Amino acid sequence: MGKQTIVVVEDNDAVREVTTRVLLRGGYAVLEAAAPSQAIEIFHAFPYPIDLVLTDIVMPKMSGLELAKRLQSMRPEIALVFMSGYSYDETLCSLGLAGPVTVVAKPFQADQLLAAVREALDTGRRRSCLG
Repeated sequence: MGKQTIVVVEDNDAVREVTTRVLLRGGYAVLEAAAPSQAIEIFHAFPYPIDLVLTDIVMPKMSGLELAKRLQSMRPEIALVFMSGYSYDETLCSLGLAGPVTVVAKPFQADQLLAAVREALDTGRRRSCLG
């Protein structure tokens, strides 16, 4: 596969669909999950490397933070971008996750999302919060 693969985890169908369209236009391969449990299934079943997980923070049953920790226990170097419609602070940026961590505030513009994804993929283990 010639492009990077992203799993979008968002329980709101409309937000997930728009986010997926933006990423596809940005040249990424995208897998969609409506819940963290579905993302874990995709992570186990998908036969190619997954480069980044883009996840909402607040979801029913399992938060995006819990999901990230579970995925990083399987693959510590996975890049992460968190989306949130709620305010966040530096505490979120210092949770000790192993891979790149970027936070983008919802609602976001397409260029903001693409920049956050590109930063997370390009910066290695550097962590940042983007509002």
